[in-house]
Amino acid sequence: MPRPPANTTASLDDFRTSDWKRAACCSDEDTYFSRWNGLCTAAAAATQDGAYAKARILWLLGDACSLRLAPDKINEPLVATFEGSENSFSLSDFTESDIALLDDICPLVDDPLLLARIADILWLVRRPRKIQDALAAIDAYRDTPLAGDSWFLLGTQTCWQRAIMLALQIRAPGKSRLDDMAAALITAIEAQLEVGNAAPSMVETMLEYGLAKVHIRHIAEGLEVRATRLLASDAGSRFFAARRYLSIAKRCFGLERNYERCADIDCRISDAFVLEAESRISGEHRSYVVGASLYAEAVQALLAIPKHLRKAKGIDDKLKSLRQLQRDIAMQSLGDFAPMRGESLDLEEEIYSSEQEISGKEMAEALLALAECWPLASRKLTEVETRKRIGEFFFSRMFSSQKLATDGRVVAESPAASDLSAEDDEVTDAVWSKMIQDHVLRVRFGVQSAIAPALRQFARERLISTHDLVNIVGQSGAVPSERIGLMAKGLKAGFEGDFIVALHLLVPQIENFVRTHLKLKGAKTLTTEADSLQMEAGLSTLVALPEMDEVFGEDLAFEIRALFCEGFGPNLRNELAHGLLDAHAMQSAESIYAWWLIFRIVYQQYWYRNDR
Repeated sequence: MPRPPANTTASLDDFRTSDWKRAACCSDEDTYFSRWNGLCTAAAAATQDGAYAKARILWLLGDACSLRLAPDKINEPLVATFEGSENSFSLSDFTESDIALLDDICPLVDDPLLLARIADILWLVRRPRKIQDALAAIDAYRDTPLAGDSWFLLGTQTCWQRAIMLALQIRAPGKSRLDDMAAALITAIEAQLEVGNAAPSMVETMLEYGLAKVHIRHIAEGLEVRATRLLASDAGSRFFAARRYLSIAKRCFGLERNYERCADIDCRISDAFVLEAESRISGEHRSYVVGASLYAEAVQALLAIPKHLRKAKGIDDKLKSLRQLQRDIAMQSLGDFAPMRGESLDLEEEIYSSEQEISGKEMAEALLALAECWPLASRKLTEVETRKRIGEFFFSRMFSSQKLATDGRVVAESPAASDLSAEDDEVTDAVWSKMIQDHVLRVRFGVQSAIAPALRQFARERLISTHDLVNIVGQSGAVPSERIGLMAKGLKAGFEGDFIVALHLLVPQIENFVRTHLKLKGAKTLTTEADSLQMEAGLSTLVALPEMDEVFGEDLAFEIRALFCEGFGPNLRNELAHGLLDAHAMQSAESIYAWWLIFRIVYQQYWYRNDR
């Protein structure tokens, strides 16, 4: 929008004749945004008409209204609406002549929002500060209405929060106004508890600024009563709203150190989750996934109760019952997921190529071809591709993700990826979890297109004995002598297609393999318990050690971690150790890949160590 020349001057007479009020209040809205829009539109028109003095006044007021109120930022409560934009206006852009003109204008402004903004700017910018500016801003800010939905829709919340902060900053001169605002908020809260939705936010404002001390119990009890009414209603959002009222009531009782009442409220919050869960698993549009999640939330609410208060309230029995319900509903939730099918892939060419790599070769060369029929995942490339997809697909930045076990348990959770996840150097939890999920897809493709066909072709043409494998493992130099037989038997089982036996034998050996080589590098693999006992760290701890990449290289280290230790991956080490893998899972693509990866490690060491 056009502006007048930079050297344009304006006076009080120009302000009086600028028709600023018509421009500022031209909209049905009563917000700073509507004033900014109206004033800037009128200022641009005045500039085009050559009325530069009028334009200067309107632009000055429009720029003042363009600032965004951020009461939580004590040092900079008025910030540019579009931070970082070349066209945004900030507090530091006001010149000395601007401040002088605003000082002259301030006593003549009778619009509360505009008066509050001008007085606040004067308080923040000019030196030395004048208490009168702060008092004028406080009085104008608290002129904004507390009734109805204005707390949210008209920006009343931020205006009152800024007024309270100013009163606290100036201390004694603001004391009477602070008391008046506390009383006004109590009255508004009582009205909102009867009819309205702003009471929780108003109470939070009072708690945040320490204004609720005298009325704390009265407020908490009012919130509880409203929650009870909500739960008895048929409002669509009654459960969420009731829990919000109850959680803020708990904060109030917590300030009084009334832990019995806090525990009672935790019970009520848990009951509200249960009621919502029951409503979501019944009726026409039932969802067991949501129901299971709500039962989990009900359990968490009860776990917040201190242990010394649980017995009297029968919490342990409630927890036992809720956990059983959660498990039952979680099992049913697996049926909620509809299969998503894409286009089928024709892997005939890839399969034929893998078989030809094995066919007709001598034993040693065929084994090498099997070991190298599929490349290791590149950790760096996986990260780059994952960040690229996060940047391209909006939903990965919007939603968190969960992984469910076959019995409906949530075994892994990841937050939504932020907009910065695609550029940040740090690998966040969201980026890492998606890297692991991508690795799982790569594993399945690799097994179907290369590893399984190569293994089948090898088995058609030749037989490898346990004795052969003992020699290979022994000469690889990668496996401790006392583990050679176990490793060879595990590899033999895989060559025979018995991946159930192979997995049981090899997964503990890969953990020992990692531990042994980390120890040789000087890594600390022991943990000291509270009773001074020293225990060997498990694989999940070992793969997180900084020496892991140095010993195995970042690609193999990534493969081991993604395959054996990550919740969003197969997590084979932990699933096997806790007896959570069934026969089907042990014959899956991930299990075949685990066998092949261990075979690859051993055979490549054997081949290249002996200059084959």
